[in-house]
Amino acid sequence: MSRSQASVTVAGRLAEARTALSNKIPWVTRLPLPTPSISQMSVSEYGPRDRISPIRFCLALGGLCLVGVTWRLWQPQDVFPRVPLLEVVCQLPPIVDRIVTWIALALSCLTLLGIVGRSRASLVGLRWSAVLLSGAWATLVVLDQHRMQPWVVHVAVSLLLACWALPGRQLAYLRIFTISIYVYSALGKFDAQFLHTVGQDMVQQVLAQLGLTTVNLATSLRLGFACVLPLIELLVGLGLLWRPTRVWAGWLAVGMHLVLMWILGPWGLQHAWGVLVWNCLFVALDVLLFILPQDVVPVKDLSSVAVASHAARVDQQSIQPASPNRLRSQLMLGLLWLALIVPLGERFGWVDHWLGWALYAPHSSRARIEISVSAIEQLPANMRPFVTAPAPNEVIWSELRCDRWSLAALAAPVVPQQRFQMGIARAVSEWVGPYEIRVVAQGPANRWNGRRRVQTLTGRQEVLAAADQFWFNTRPTPTPQKFAETRR
Repeated sequence: MSRSQASVTVAGRLAEARTALSNKIPWVTRLPLPTPSISQMSVSEYGPRDRISPIRFCLALGGLCLVGVTWRLWQPQDVFPRVPLLEVVCQLPPIVDRIVTWIALALSCLTLLGIVGRSRASLVGLRWSAVLLSGAWATLVVLDQHRMQPWVVHVAVSLLLACWALPGRQLAYLRIFTISIYVYSALGKFDAQFLHTVGQDMVQQVLAQLGLTTVNLATSLRLGFACVLPLIELLVGLGLLWRPTRVWAGWLAVGMHLVLMWILGPWGLQHAWGVLVWNCLFVALDVLLFILPQDVVPVKDLSSVAVASHAARVDQQSIQPASPNRLRSQLMLGLLWLALIVPLGERFGWVDHWLGWALYAPHSSRARIEISVSAIEQLPANMRPFVTAPAPNEVIWSELRCDRWSLAALAAPVVPQQRFQMGIARAVSEWVGPYEIRVVAQGPANRWNGRRRVQTLTGRQEVLAAADQFWFNTRPTPTPQKFAETRR
């Protein structure tokens, strides 16, 4: 036994003896007994000193892996249209755009690496690393809306809460934010579009893995099976709110993510690697936030529980400043409230669908891009494989599948937003004649009947006029050749 372990054990025995004697001799309780300091605590005996460092580590490592599997999305590229968030960015020379992109990308990767390597270091450095990461990612999103992936918001907000919230509120804030993602994601799937499209695909994939089929199932039964996933997701969110069911709901969440990885992985629907990595991150966070005990891990005997608990509290105070920072507390509380309130505007069209955690929710707005059959050869070679054959009742137009093009070119899903996809249409219109493009703009689907507001735009001028109606930019960043032509 080491010296520090012996000190803690002796203190525990003394505390036990004092409790036993106090029943017979009351004045014994007033005897001064030693209390081990932080330096005398045995970390190997009492477990990790804090619960938040592993969470920071997982968030930073997960963010680094997600950037790695979607690396083509983050670097300057010309294989897929780039649509900045602000129109002023389109006026920047390509060389400036590339330099800023590389600087922001390098800064984000270095800060993530720093948090991974120093997750238990001084919180001053970790706090400003989280701020630098958020600023770098915000800059990259302004340069290209395609980078506004849902995991970017998740990792950035979580790291800010984990590094800047007061020590007694870090876990609570992270739990509330994680629960909100589950609840909003589940509510976004309770609609006609999911039950009849994506939900059916998931049910068919699960049954196919089990050697079954849905061909002979009644329509009501298929719809019931499609309701299972959002129902489980909603039960997970509600179960995590209540302390008695939190651990069970945490295990249910882990199982749900494992099933999703089975459905969406290479052996299933073959979605992008980013989907699998993000689900793995959720599994790790669910274990750390909801399944592991909140207090220090069990000690060797009951007599030392009070000593270990007291030392853990003192240790947490030594990690964080003793006096609360009122401004910091208010800022983090405001950030949490913002993260909870903003998704409410998704159904009203006030915020983007991914900002409302509408994940795998096909009710999102979109723009179907169609190219004249006679103009397909005018498209670049890397774009032609994603033009489908004309429909049986259509002889003029062929659809350009932007979702497949995005996955093949950038290993990332296309943003499910009509504004961004109208920007793609503007970029494609530059490669074909003025009347050889058609866009079918579809608004968000009604929750109950799946109906959409549809507008058919034929020709480049109609596409440009409709694209200019959005608040944020829909103009694509010109390629170096196009930029040079506009400057002549």
